This record gives sequence, structure tokens and C-alpha cells, in this order.
Amino acid sequence: LGLAAREITFVPEPGAPGGFRPCRRPRLRTHGVIERLMVAVNAVIARCLSDAGGGTAMFRHHPLPSPHRRRGLARALAGLGRWADSERTLTWADMTALARGSDDDPAVQALLLRAQARATYAAVPGRHAGLGLKVYTHATSPIRRYADLVVQRALFHVLAGLAPVDADRSDGAALAAHLNARERAGQDAMRALADRHIFAYLRDKTDTTLTGSIGSMSVLGLSVELCETGVTGVLPSSALPSDSWTIDERHQRLIARSSGVSFPWGTRVHVRPGFGSGGCVVTLVPAPGPFVEAGGS
Repeated sequence: LGLAAREITFVPEPGAPGGFRPCRRPRLRTHGVIERLMVAVNAVIARCLSDAGGGTAMFRHHPLPSPHRRRGLARALAGLGRWADSERTLTWADMTALARGSDDDPAVQALLLRAQARATYAAVPGRHAGLGLKVYTHATSPIRRYADLVVQRALFHVLAGLAPVDADRSDGAALAAHLNARERAGQDAMRALADRHIFAYLRDKTDTTLTGSIGSMSVLGLSVELCETGVTGVLPSSALPSDSWTIDERHQRLIARSSGVSFPWGTRVHVRPGFGSGGCVVTLVPAPGPFVEAGGS
């Protein structure tokens, strides 16, 4: 789809020895060039190994989103006015067309990313829907990913003209399951480390008013992405004006049944950061209603 999740990086905080400030990682044209080259190399290696029988290689699978997810995506996009037919299940071609036109539309990009299935490792070739490839693997980063080292060893075996290794598929499946588990653990560790830096940065800013954008929502509350840093905080429903709140799926907003106050997706609000057991928690400024910059009620 050509989508890239917005990443947060950390730079030294001026005047705070050992401190870090979160900020959005810049997205340069060279990043896209390097990514396309890496995908091309990985795709060629995957085809080579697949044609040779796979052997002991690891392949990358990425299934299409389920019909349920694609129907939900259609309704969400229709609620934002980005899709005409909320009842028609999106096809992959529809999603690709939406992605191509979403460079300046973070709401569409966020919804498309959220609808995707998780990519995993497997011992047999399989489709990578996100890249539109029949077979794909990871081979370009053997220092930081063990799966890439496994693939490079299998590739060297094939290029040396040796007979294909008659790998035990159960062993391959066990290795793939292990790699998938370690990948998730690594992602959890990275998020935990990022949270530590974020909390250290925000702990002296609990009296500071920041601007954020409303993202996902549930009856339990809203997620608010802080514009300056990209950090996401939770605005719990208990901190909203006293009312009965419900989700308007059609228009992608949280709405109060009695007062009619609503919080649509993408609404800009002023908030103050704080902390809870689950991470960053924000409160509205000024209460009781949101500061709306564009697109809100």
C-alpha cells in the first residue's frame, strides 16, 4: 500500500543533561528510495528460495484484512466523507487507490494502517498482501533480525549449487513461531522504552496546555495524539462532561446523548498531559468542551 506509520524518535533535550525530547521522525525522499530497493532485493531472494523449494528459509506472510475489517473500514471512511458507499466491502484495489491519495490525509492513513492484519514469519512461501507480492522474505538486516540470517544461510546454500536441504517442516514451523513471538516481545520492549522517555519528558509539563488530535474512540474514552511530539494519550470518558456517551459509527464521532456535544475523528483539542497506570492520560482544556480547530462540533 505504500503506507508508512509515523514514527517517534528522541533527541537530547536542551538544558536537561541526560534528558530526551520526543519528536516526529522526519520522512525524507531518500527513505522511500532505500525502502523500495530493500523490498526489491528481498522479493528477488524470496522468489529464488521459493523456486529452489524453500529449504530452511523463513518467508514473510501478510494476509488480506478480513471482510469484517474491510467492511468496518468502509463505514469509518464513509463517516469521514472519504468513501461513498458505507455498505460495500472494500477490495484490495480500493484500499490501494485510497492509499495513493492519502499523503496529506493522516486520518485515512491511520484507518488503513489499523485495518491491516499482522505480518508473520512462516516456513513456507505465502502472499504478502501489503506489498502486493506472491512471495516475500526478510534478508537485508541479518545483524538485527535472526530471520534475515536464516534466510541468508539458505540463500548461500542455493547459490553454492548444493542440493536443497530437506528441512523438517515441523522444525521450520517451530522456528517461525519462535521468531514471531520474539518480534512481538521486541516491539513491546521498544514501546516500553519509548514510554519511559515520554514520561520523563512530560513529567514537568503537567501544567502545560498542548494541542492534540482525536484518533480512535470507544465508550471508555478517546485517544488524543499530541501534535508536537506524536505521543498518544488517553482521554477517559470519566474526564468528559457528565453525560451518556455513545459512538456514532456513521460519522466517526463520540457523541453525548443529552447535550449533543460531539468529538469527531480528527478534531483538534487543547489538553494537559498527566499519568495513569496505563500510560499518558490527558484532560481537556478548557473544560467542559473541546477547543475545535477544524472539523469538529
